[in-house]
Amino acid sequence: MRTFCLAVAVLLSGSLAFAQQSLTITASQPISLQPDQAVFSINVTTDLNSDLNDVLSLLNGLGVSAANLVYVYSYTAQQNQTVQWTFSLPVSISKVQDTVAALTAAQQKLPKNSTTSISFGGQGTQVSSQLRASQQCSSADLISDARAQAQQIVDALGATVGPILAMSDGISGGAVEERITLAIPGVNPFGSVPINCAVVVQFSTVP
Repeated sequence: MRTFCLAVAVLLSGSLAFAQQSLTITASQPISLQPDQAVFSINVTTDLNSDLNDVLSLLNGLGVSAANLVYVYSYTAQQNQTVQWTFSLPVSISKVQDTVAALTAAQQKLPKNSTTSISFGGQGTQVSSQLRASQQCSSADLISDARAQAQQIVDALGATVGPILAMSDGISGGAVEERITLAIPGVNPFGSVPINCAVVVQFSTVP
């Protein structure tokens, strides 16, 4: 779903009473995206003799790699020193139940009375980089809106908006990385995440 609003930031360079000056307008168009990934937090507890390859073998088939490792730390529990490996695993919303089943199966494969354990939970939902990259900003529409706003401003000064002197555009919005709390299983991923298409245009102005 797309919604539209226009934000204007104005910078008048010098006085319009003199020759050619410039006016900078920022136009933005928010886009609401539904999160398409659930993020699992996976904790694997081992003894000091296990390395990363050993841990990854316990999670074989889940798509977990060294790139998913968030942190490692050791601690002492009941006079035994252990290591906890924490991974963050994003999966498609449609694969949440399959991932829960695979993680449960990995837990059940561990020998009884083993010092190794696997636990997991829902860390949240997010918009994938693929979905974000697929969004197309309409630079033409944004520039048109920016020009219209610029003209409204300079009309009061008896000036005219001229050619574009400089421009930058793109998709922005750190909110894309915002994760919405969810429970696994029984995931409820609903809740839109806003990003912005924006263009910053510097117009010349002629009195």
